[in-house]
Amino acid sequence: MDGGARGYVTKSCAPEVLVKAVREVAAGRIFLSDDIAQTMARSKFVGQDSPLAILSTREFEIFQQLVGGRAPNDIARALNLSGKTIANYHTLIKQKLGVSSDIELMRIALQQNLIAP
Repeated sequence: MDGGARGYVTKSCAPEVLVKAVREVAAGRIFLSDDIAQTMARSKFVGQDSPLAILSTREFEIFQQLVGGRAPNDIARALNLSGKTIANYHTLIKQKLGVSSDIELMRIALQQNLIAP
């Protein structure tokens, strides 16, 4: 959206959502699919001083699902991605956040109040 896009839908959206997005953008309105709108809204709650601010929207979405206890293969199916792609994101997220384990990811999520203790 920062690059000037007027709409955004994810690959996991139903075809009807894509049709709706095209109509909305053609009418001059902004359109975000529900899944990305929720992710973007949550990411806005993460302050710029947060370590999570360096994650892309997709990385943040996957981070949330990982710390929420969702299995990588389930995330892959939900996002219509391969398990290998999710594994690559998982590794990249840990690298960006400077951690080496999922426990450290959980600690960051707790510190940022993204999950309840």
